[in-house]
Amino acid sequence: MKASAGFTLLEVVVVLVLLALAAAVVAPSLLSTHPEHSSEIPALVGSTRQAAVRRGETVRLRIDRSGAWQAIAGTEPGGDLLMSGRLAGLPASPADLIFSPLGTCAPSIESAPSAALVTDPLTCELRLP
Repeated sequence: MKASAGFTLLEVVVVLVLLALAAAVVAPSLLSTHPEHSSEIPALVGSTRQAAVRRGETVRLRIDRSGAWQAIAGTEPGGDLLMSGRLAGLPASPADLIFSPLGTCAPSIESAPSAALVTDPLTCELRLP
């Protein structure tokens, strides 16, 4: 008897299924649907939330179109400046968030709904719009 060279249909299907599973696991990390939500913005939101909890007072985070940001004690624009800086990379969408001493957050009343970062009110984690 002569052995035939090649692969059976079952072997090909198994390999294709394994490749599809690997692609499904890796693809979300390679394809970012929102490049403006780099790891820098969640880190900034987290550190501002921690500042509000540690200080035991309300903290306001403002990010403008150029990527410059400020964390201000209290809700008034004239409050004490706690932190400031500029986001690296592309300009960010403007945002104005208020963090409570309990660790919750919400968009400022003055900010436009479309301009605010979409966050979970209890954990302040960014959500995709």
